[in-house]
Amino acid sequence: MASTSIIIHLEEDLKKKVEELFDDMGLDMTKVFTLFVKAAVREQKIPFEIGDNPFGHESYHERLMRGIAQLNAGQGIIRDLIEVGE
Repeated sequence: MASTSIIIHLEEDLKKKVEELFDDMGLDMTKVFTLFVKAAVREQKIPFEIGDNPFGHESYHERLMRGIAQLNAGQGIIRDLIEVGE
C-alpha cells in the first residue's frame, strides 16, 4: 500500500518531550499518528476526550449526580468504606 507524508508543526521542546516518551514505549511519531488515525476512523470520532476541565464534561456531571444520590440513599462504595472504617 502506498503511503503519503504529513507535516506536523510542534514547538521544539514539546517535540523533544513527546519523542522521548514515544521512544520509551518503543514507538515513533509515525506509528503513534497511525494508531491515532486508525482509531479515529474505526470509532468515527477523536478517540479520547479533549478538554482541560473534566468537571465541565456532561458525562462526569451525570456520574457525580448519580453518586451523590446513592450516597444520600445510604448506598455506594464510598459509604461502605466509610462505615467499615469507623
